[in-house]
Amino acid sequence: MSAEQRLHASVVSIDLPNGHPVGAGFVAAPDLVCTAAHVLTKLLARGSAEPGVGTRIEVRFRATGTTGTAVVEVWRPARETDIAVLRLAEPAPEGVRPVRLVDEPDAWGHRCRMFGFPEHHPDGVWAVGTMHGRQGSGWLQIDDDRNAGFWATQGFSGGPVWDDDRQAVTGMIVATEALAGRRTAYAQPAAALLAAAPGLAGWAEPPGRWDDSPFRGLEPFREQDAPLYFGRVTEAAELAETVWREPFTVLNGASGTGKSSLLSAGVLPRLRKRPAVIVGLRVAAGVTAESVLTRALSQAFDLPDATPAEIAAELRAGRIGDLIVRVLDQAYAQRLVIVVDQLEELVGHDPAQATELFTLLRALWESTRTVRVIVTLRSDFLDQAAALSGLGPAWTHAITYLAPLTGDALREAVEGPLAAADRAAEPRLVDRILTDAGATAGALPMVEFLLERLWRSEPGDVLTHETYDALGGVGGVIAGYAEEVLRERVPRAELPAVRSLMLRLVQPTAAGTALRRPVRAQDLTAPMLAVARELAAARLVVTSQDRDTGAVTYELTHDALTRRWQRLEDWLKESAEFWQWYETLRISREQGEPLRGARLEAARNWLRSNGDDLTQDDRDFILASRQRSRRFAWAWRSVAGVLVLLLAATAVFAVRLQEQSDDLLARLRDASARDQAAQALRYTSIDLDKAALTALAAYHDKPLPESTSALFQVYAQLHQVSRILPDTANVTSLAVAADPPALLTADGRLRRWQLDGSGRPVSILLDESASDVITDRTGTRIAYRGAEGVTVIDEKGDRKSLALAKYTGVRLARFDPSGQRLLLLVSRHADDPVRAMIWDLRDDTETELPPTEVQYAWFGPDADTVLLRSSATGDTVVWDVKAGRATAQIGDDVVGVSPDGKQLVRCPKFSGKGTMRLFELPAMRQVRELTTPCNAVFGNQLGFDPAGEVLLSLVWEATSASQAIQVVATGSGDTGVLALPRLGGEGPDQRVVPVAVPHDGGWLVAYAADGGVMLSDVPRKTLTELGADLVAPGAQRAVPVGPFAVDRQATPARLWQLPSGRRVESALPPTERVLIADDRYLFTADAGNATLSLRDLHDPAVVRHTLTTPPSTPGEAANARLGWACVVRSATKLVHFNGSVIHRWDYPSLRPLDPVDLSGEPGIDTRAPNGTCAYNEQRQLLAVNTSGGVVTLWNAETGKQHGSLLRFDEFSSVMQLAFDDRGDRLAVSSERGQVGIVDLAQLKLVATLAPPANPQLANACCRLHSFHGDTVYLQRGEQFAVWDVTGPTVRYTLVLPKSDDLDEYRQGGTAIDGAVTTMTVSGVEFGLRRFALDPQEWRRHLCEVVGRGLTEDERRAAAAEPDDEDICPGWKG
Repeated sequence: MSAEQRLHASVVSIDLPNGHPVGAGFVAAPDLVCTAAHVLTKLLARGSAEPGVGTRIEVRFRATGTTGTAVVEVWRPARETDIAVLRLAEPAPEGVRPVRLVDEPDAWGHRCRMFGFPEHHPDGVWAVGTMHGRQGSGWLQIDDDRNAGFWATQGFSGGPVWDDDRQAVTGMIVATEALAGRRTAYAQPAAALLAAAPGLAGWAEPPGRWDDSPFRGLEPFREQDAPLYFGRVTEAAELAETVWREPFTVLNGASGTGKSSLLSAGVLPRLRKRPAVIVGLRVAAGVTAESVLTRALSQAFDLPDATPAEIAAELRAGRIGDLIVRVLDQAYAQRLVIVVDQLEELVGHDPAQATELFTLLRALWESTRTVRVIVTLRSDFLDQAAALSGLGPAWTHAITYLAPLTGDALREAVEGPLAAADRAAEPRLVDRILTDAGATAGALPMVEFLLERLWRSEPGDVLTHETYDALGGVGGVIAGYAEEVLRERVPRAELPAVRSLMLRLVQPTAAGTALRRPVRAQDLTAPMLAVARELAAARLVVTSQDRDTGAVTYELTHDALTRRWQRLEDWLKESAEFWQWYETLRISREQGEPLRGARLEAARNWLRSNGDDLTQDDRDFILASRQRSRRFAWAWRSVAGVLVLLLAATAVFAVRLQEQSDDLLARLRDASARDQAAQALRYTSIDLDKAALTALAAYHDKPLPESTSALFQVYAQLHQVSRILPDTANVTSLAVAADPPALLTADGRLRRWQLDGSGRPVSILLDESASDVITDRTGTRIAYRGAEGVTVIDEKGDRKSLALAKYTGVRLARFDPSGQRLLLLVSRHADDPVRAMIWDLRDDTETELPPTEVQYAWFGPDADTVLLRSSATGDTVVWDVKAGRATAQIGDDVVGVSPDGKQLVRCPKFSGKGTMRLFELPAMRQVRELTTPCNAVFGNQLGFDPAGEVLLSLVWEATSASQAIQVVATGSGDTGVLALPRLGGEGPDQRVVPVAVPHDGGWLVAYAADGGVMLSDVPRKTLTELGADLVAPGAQRAVPVGPFAVDRQATPARLWQLPSGRRVESALPPTERVLIADDRYLFTADAGNATLSLRDLHDPAVVRHTLTTPPSTPGEAANARLGWACVVRSATKLVHFNGSVIHRWDYPSLRPLDPVDLSGEPGIDTRAPNGTCAYNEQRQLLAVNTSGGVVTLWNAETGKQHGSLLRFDEFSSVMQLAFDDRGDRLAVSSERGQVGIVDLAQLKLVATLAPPANPQLANACCRLHSFHGDTVYLQRGEQFAVWDVTGPTVRYTLVLPKSDDLDEYRQGGTAIDGAVTTMTVSGVEFGLRRFALDPQEWRRHLCEVVGRGLTEDERRAAAAEPDDEDICPGWKG
């Protein structure tokens, strides 16, 4: 039952004779009712008798509407108690149930709900509030922190207080008050009720069941919860170290990332052990920062002369440091740590007091070096708090960003508390929860909320699938919670704004579904923004802020809301037409393309009917479009009046008219290109085939920045796709046929696909009805489910069918190795357990095997051996068909069997951290352990080629915009990874198993994705040891370094040869670091940074040359920094800079040249902990940064400084330096991503470039790539702004599919070659990926992928109605 149902079933009203309620009560045991004593006093005020023990009272049960008689058994009328307990004279009616009491000693901050009967509301209303602890009288104080909706007034007395955190009644209302700006209620705690009436104790919540829950729901973990806090060990240790070291720290992150939990349960316990004195405070609006801070300090100091007033005086006088020293000495502590949690509450509601708080905190940490301050702050309040703090650049330095908890860390946060509580979950339940939750920013609070609900709803000690399903899974719990939030936290008057906000946060698709969409705060109306902040506090919405632009974005916390929340689905249906139109308006507004004609008229109609859903920017844009339309109409009328004169005028006027016509046509083409580019990007989530054609048509209309960006974005998604098969959007099964090799697809029809001489796919229809298809290992026999039952086509084309009318469920499993028997999974009705059945094609006999609840089945190496995996246990039995018994049982997960039945693939059961192992059948001997991880391999999800040479593993846990398919050679374990468009379907059971069609030199991998079946060519040479090592659990990225791929994080560094991907077996010394490599040597540095080693390329263990690189003086040896990457090899020079000395050698002779000592030179800080440099061979200039925003230029030949210091005052630090390929300009990038372009002839700043906006990486920036000609590539995450520095203007923006591989781009995971033709992305999710940078290459590739011409509708949508050769040169449709 829901909380609302449980309360409703227990509430009673105490009515006057006229039927009007005077107060409330509730059934707390089968025959006991609790209420407030003063309610009975008020009821009987006009009578002659005083109420007391034995008084008979009539109560009305709200669940049934009936009345019953009760007798007062406990009477405590004193104001401090105010308790009456009544015993029912007759059993309560059916439908009335007692609600459980629970004694909660620490209810501070808990949300609660109350039910009562205020005047004019005899049927009762709800009120919600927040509990803030007990008063001196022992009453619980409950405040209305929303100041909206109903409040607990007269008529609520005697009613229950339902604690949403405890999911039980924790008190009874006894008093209320409403003062100016504040509404408060007071409740008698459950402990007082239990003490007054011991008979209630047997029905109160047993102390163990709720109190031992290891999950906190939506509440943060507290310091006492540290033993239950998991998943953030590294972050907690690093943050504790930061707080111990730095005077001021800001823990920043989106709502729901767990900032408060990390601080309380992860950091504070570590600080207390050092030891430290901890002072926690939370300043609410309406109180002064000074009073809260001084009171908290006074309580922590515990000194006679440390009253709040005296502390305030010491603070103002600047003498607080002496007092702090005394306190620390007394406590034998080393630090005073002041913790301010959820600072956004003060920043958002009382900015003046926030400024005052910052002033006081700064005075504290400046008073003595022993004070440390840490605050937690939501991302969307970051800029506002920065302005109020007055700290300037120190604010930026203080920020520590907390990323959302995902992957293995999120799993640990689930499994760790269960283990600590000595509880368990059924097998696969945690996998289901994490899969359903996904890898979103809002996953953590939703998972915690679900687990808390699951724990409370579970009657036993093991969390079960049954209870999880009963709750509706993640989606059901989140959808139910959304309804609770709207019912209890949002006043009815604000529901229209909630509706508008929710519809703004989703993107409807052509398939009738919806996707989450982040929306900027500036694109929300004021009412939408107000409810967005309320829903962010309730964790239904998550927020983020771009640190550069300050743009705040809001996004739904989880995809489940778009799929499972019925209210949102209804809203979408009701207003689908408006929001589809609004999407076109938004794009036109953002691109600055005015509305015209029918589009403008439609906008005016929507403005009249849905004006409240439009922002002021929307309204202004429509108004500006209307004014422009009027001017344009007037201009055309004027032109029409002059046309007659023009016809009679000279040829000069005719030429001018032609020029105007050409200009108009050009503008039309521009508008068409922009519209189609936007449309192409919308298609990428619906139909990639159409997305590619639309992007090609947009680029053909005109290669504008928008159309060029769209062309790349579609190309990047399809860069490893060779072909999209037409009309295959609904394929449910794939198989491989032979003679010649071909692909079979079933989507209601059965089709055979072959490639013709030109490489185009040609299909042959084999049957009009087919929903499943398999082939034997030779590919010559085909089995499929059709209208006639199961049909088999043999190598001659003859068909044989098996009618299966007696079965309601049939699945094809496998042919035996001879192709003469077919294994099926069958069930007779919905409740019948699934069995395996063998159809012998030679004599048409059918044999059902005894085991039931079969999930998957395979033939072994012969027809008499069958492997049957149980859906109940996950175990697999090896069944001897002739003997009719099991000969072996496999406890591991069997996740695939090779087509010949001679090898099976096993994974450790219920573990996502192991790797796949190959076993030989029938001996069951392990022949190889692969590096391929088992994470998220659900059942029979491995695909194979017919010969079993490769297996295909779908990585279900991929969090990127692309789907990873690992192609693994079974004979060697060599691996390649495909980055493909994400597969359709929400769960693993909806995926279609991919297959591999063999061809000369490799395989054609076929997989069913959104929009159709896609083919990807996998040459045999692309399966490598490097690929295998990168997919292994715990692998680190390997970055290209000359002819090697290098894992710099390994000890010792690991190397692989490129392009072969073979491992380099000879090991480097453990302390040696890889710097650069060329066609002669591998350059490494030792741990002391004093030696540069030039190593043999074929055997890097062999050192060919050793070069010493000492600093200017021996005492500075510790400051030498080879790690700057200031080792540069040009065609004739090898240059090395260690922070103080430029060392030079002729190259490749390695003849040493005189070193150039820069110690003491202006702009050179020889003790700087880091720095950066760049070298230009043409000018022999070395650009160096060792301090702040200062760059110096040095002639590497003469050792003299070139020009004066270059100062970038707006840069607090310099991250990268890069010369252009001609040596005429220098690019200087800052920690915030801005890039300054310096003309070296004038030594003057000539341009400033900004990084691309990327709200998802608001707290990370940026990487400067190639500076070639006039073009600079500037990266932030998956986005690359391609700048023309002469403008400066952004030519276009390249957007790669989102991937974890791009989150650490500052670590060198992305590189652009010297010729600027290829971009390489390295990581562990997809290995090494290469993207072309030439738009003509994007165009050529997409033309090959779609392989078809435009339809008439597509042709008309383009401005110039191109033919097929226009968009794909050389291709005739």
